[in-house]
Amino acid sequence: MDNQSRRSFLKKGLVAGGVMLAPGTMLNRISAQSISQKEKVRIGVVGPGSRGAHLIRQINSVSETENMEVVAICDIYEPSIKNALSLVPNAKVFRDYRSLLEMKDLDAIVVATPLHEHARVTVDALNNGIHVFCEKAMALTMDDTYAMAEAHYRTGNILHIGHQRLFDPKFLKGMNRIHNGDLGMVTQIRAYWHRNNNWRRPVPADRPELERFINWRLYREYSLGLMTELHPIIFRSPTGLKSFARRGAWRWQHQLLERRARSRRQCRPHLFLCRWYAVYL
Repeated sequence: MDNQSRRSFLKKGLVAGGVMLAPGTMLNRISAQSISQKEKVRIGVVGPGSRGAHLIRQINSVSETENMEVVAICDIYEPSIKNALSLVPNAKVFRDYRSLLEMKDLDAIVVATPLHEHARVTVDALNNGIHVFCEKAMALTMDDTYAMAEAHYRTGNILHIGHQRLFDPKFLKGMNRIHNGDLGMVTQIRAYWHRNNNWRRPVPADRPELERFINWRLYREYSLGLMTELHPIIFRSPTGLKSFARRGAWRWQHQLLERRARSRRQCRPHLFLCRWYAVYL
């Protein structure tokens, strides 16, 4: 299968399925019946750290049945490179993702870099004719998300963001029941997530300059904290994203103040926090 027909298959097959290269549901959309058994979908992984290595293991677990392989990795942290090579020993190693994007017959990349790098790598890949699976969260700023979406629409190449629970059968079934009216009108949703572990990772004693590189989630210029990493709120509203978000927050705030004014009891502090994401459907 030549380069053009392989890319054509990816575009038609994956868009039709509404999915991209990722564990579980998304990987099995690449059918071995639709692509020559002698040709594999060639994937590069940019950022094969803890999450990137996990995704490599997922790809390896179905590489034969789903006819794909990791052919390249890119990182500047030697321990991550060494670990990734233990999983894909034949993969080519790059220190600059732009060189990886120039590889011949590269079909898609997985972006598992720190959050602030997502947009740059994704946009460059899409502009180079390469499909992208980008880990969640989508990007550091709204401007970055718009740039990524614009590149996707303009190039026609696939961009998929790795919110894996959007493809979990349990959540899909619940969503369908809501859309079918089985639960009546839904007026309130309460979501929560308990987590009590530390994101700080050890830094080599002889390389203190790697602190921000390794522990990027702890610094505002690279990360947006727990509300972004664990609690993305994804929705579609006929009233528009901005007006819905502002009105909801304003109404909640004033209801709380009125309640406190009517009650003589001490009202415990409340905090209404949301990280809003635009969803392109």
